[in-house]
Amino acid sequence: MFDILTNTNTQNIFNSHFVNYDIIKYNTDEEYQQLICSLFVFSPDKFIVTKNKNINNDTNSVNSDNNSNNENLIMYDDDQLQLCLDYLYDITKNNTYFLNLYIAAAKQFLSNDPSIGQITLCSFDYFFDYIIACREFITKVEFSSQSLSLFNTTFK
Repeated sequence: MFDILTNTNTQNIFNSHFVNYDIIKYNTDEEYQQLICSLFVFSPDKFIVTKNKNINNDTNSVNSDNNSNNENLIMYDDDQLQLCLDYLYDITKNNTYFLNLYIAAAKQFLSNDPSIGQITLCSFDYFFDYIIACREFITKVEFSSQSLSLFNTTFK
């Protein structure tokens, strides 16, 4: 787990894992959630998977619900997720492509806040393409046509 992403050595380890992790296009919520956990290196003791449960946000309790659409729910390690997202945002926020993408994505929620845009890009529909673009940026290769399409047409 990457406790502090402000340390250069930790950043290099994260970059190496992030770039070399075998990302497979997900098709289900469970595959999407598992990719997030694996990509951001959540310690197994920091998340739980519940079967046929839902969370009552008012009481923070987990209750059975046979009518639930969530067959599996992964409770994320919020601190770890925030560290990783903050790091990705920090290294991409000054790039014109990413900044424009963040702002365009934020507008989906009537905002101009780029950090809101990043969260939008982490949703099921955009996460795969966003991660591919981040990987290309980290490795300093040219953006692929897939990434340029994300930058130029996704939120136009």
